[in-house]
Amino acid sequence: MADAFVAFDNNMLTVGNGWLERRFHARAGEAFRTTAFVNRQTGRDYARGTAREFAFAANGQMLTTDDFVLQSVARYPQEAIVHLESPLLAIDLHFRIYADHPVLRKWLIIHNRGQTTIALTDLDWEVVNLLVDTPATAEAWTDYFSRRAKSVIVTMDDCALVVNDDKRGEGFIIATEAPGPMKRMEVYAQGSQIALGYNRDDETIFERILAPGEQFQTAASFILPFENPIPQDVIDGPYARFVTAHLTVCDVAQAPTITINTWIPHLYNIHRALLLAEIDRAAELGVDAYQVDAGWYHRMGDWNANRDKFPNGLEEIAEHARARGMRFGLWLAVATVDELSQVYREHPEWIALNQRGEPNRHPVPGTATMCLDSGYYDFILAKIDDVVRRYGVELLKLDLSVVRNLYEPGAHPGCFATQHAHRSPNESHLRILERLFDLIRALKRAHPRCLVDLSYELYGVMDGTDLALTQVADQNWFTNQTSPNEINLRREIWQRGRVTAPWTLNFGGAVLNAASAPHYGLFSALTSHAIFWGHLADLDAERMAHYRRWFAWLKHQRARGDFYRYYQVSNVLPTPDGISSRDYRHAIPAARYGVRPLGIHAHAFDPVSDHPGGFWDGVARLDERGEGPIFLFRPAACITAYFQLRIPWVERSVVYRIQDVTESRELGVFGGDELIEQGVEVHIAEAARAKVIVLRRE
Repeated sequence: MADAFVAFDNNMLTVGNGWLERRFHARAGEAFRTTAFVNRQTGRDYARGTAREFAFAANGQMLTTDDFVLQSVARYPQEAIVHLESPLLAIDLHFRIYADHPVLRKWLIIHNRGQTTIALTDLDWEVVNLLVDTPATAEAWTDYFSRRAKSVIVTMDDCALVVNDDKRGEGFIIATEAPGPMKRMEVYAQGSQIALGYNRDDETIFERILAPGEQFQTAASFILPFENPIPQDVIDGPYARFVTAHLTVCDVAQAPTITINTWIPHLYNIHRALLLAEIDRAAELGVDAYQVDAGWYHRMGDWNANRDKFPNGLEEIAEHARARGMRFGLWLAVATVDELSQVYREHPEWIALNQRGEPNRHPVPGTATMCLDSGYYDFILAKIDDVVRRYGVELLKLDLSVVRNLYEPGAHPGCFATQHAHRSPNESHLRILERLFDLIRALKRAHPRCLVDLSYELYGVMDGTDLALTQVADQNWFTNQTSPNEINLRREIWQRGRVTAPWTLNFGGAVLNAASAPHYGLFSALTSHAIFWGHLADLDAERMAHYRRWFAWLKHQRARGDFYRYYQVSNVLPTPDGISSRDYRHAIPAARYGVRPLGIHAHAFDPVSDHPGGFWDGVARLDERGEGPIFLFRPAACITAYFQLRIPWVERSVVYRIQDVTESRELGVFGGDELIEQGVEVHIAEAARAKVIVLRRE
């Protein structure tokens, strides 16, 4: 705990707490700018030179803090609001400091105070020059903290970057709260400059048009300084605690312990008899949430149950699940509609159009995308609200394209219709995402018990998630990685589940019928939480007993201490040696845009690349007392059967008993100091197997 403070003496504004201090030149009638950014843990001032503070173009003319003069400073216990003006615009800069986190957050509100319309483009709301020591010892951790570079410009993908000085053992994390494909971050592409703003480089370009009297509030960003030679511990410690406390709407206690989703292997081929039988099998296993994926409806857009498949309606399926102690979940597309649907035929004015005036199309044959920044918003909100009420939905998976078809980069971004609320195609990009968030907020107000899942397709970035999403939606179906590519799934969880809270991630997990599932895939999913695919009726008695045992263990473990909340790797457990999916726009630099060339993507962009992995990985999920499970994996191509596991997350003065749960045996009793310095030897006899050990205090 460190007291937050905001101080102003008519010439200098200071915002800080026990961990950091940012000072500004703040004299009335002059330009406002950062003069110091001090990591109070080390006493080092990171500020370098004269920063622009913010930058954007207004009707094509670039503006920075030098084009505005300070009018006033409003001080609150944990926030400062700085009011700047120019002849045509006014800006309120908001700085929020936290008493219990080493974080300073910033955003802008831009007002059009002139008499003409102003188009805002090329917007960075945070521009500051920060360097720990010298460029020679500075590096940026990108690709969800898994790769290192000397300079970075990242668009759409990352929402947080580590800027580390390996020599000094200190640095800072920068993070943006811009949504999905609208994100842009820059580190050391121009000297010591750090810039956070909106996408101006790639496909979903930002624009906001302000009529006289209108205003626009930017997304926020934050800076978190640290002193630690192991930045992974900062990610899994102070960063994770702040994200959980302030940027995650879903409390971990709301997440089901075990969920079954119907998509694989059934796809669209679901029907009454199948689901009734599968729900019965799920109840035998101890599953507590059952989610019906695509295929339950007659037509997308109308969202009525298919009476040929479900003659008694979908209510029967939902009640069957609830009667067996399971929460009922359902899949639904927000903006993708069937061309034969009533809404498509009766409201062509709501269709999202491409640059040729034709309907934007999703890869699902016979469908088109509707624009949320039109009258369609009210229609689909009412429709989804009705579906949730009718079936008692408690897990709602929202899917398919809304702003960008990520499978065909550049082909269908935004909306070119001229009669919708957006005033230009580029303005539609952010406005559509804002309307998507409005829709989710409205649904959550109406149905507070319903967990809303926003898929990566809907969000517009391949296997993407970020800090904007988790402030609004409960969860994010972020990937379809699954058996037999478990190591790829673990890599993506290692990356995304540390940038955002791990229980906010949804995915295919393991296919319970797969050969690798009982002893490998099952535990790979548990590096986040237990969500699975599979045809349960085909599970034999041995597998049923195996899964029953582990599902019961999961419930017991969560009841004793909810390990879903924690994720630690330190410098002990490496990035899993798998392949992480990246957005398809990275895979076609020559042609750049166009129809996705199926089957010829490089492995680094293929979500189902065959890559067995060559070295151990894992994750600790220990609470603040050092208690809980650690999951360890020996991948399929790993030839080493032993791993020396240091456990730095325990207390030195405490004695711990360690149980090997997979083999139902005790590993021994160890002092915390011994676990931190030496660790324990762990043995996995076969490749493509997992080990679960549990620590308890004596």
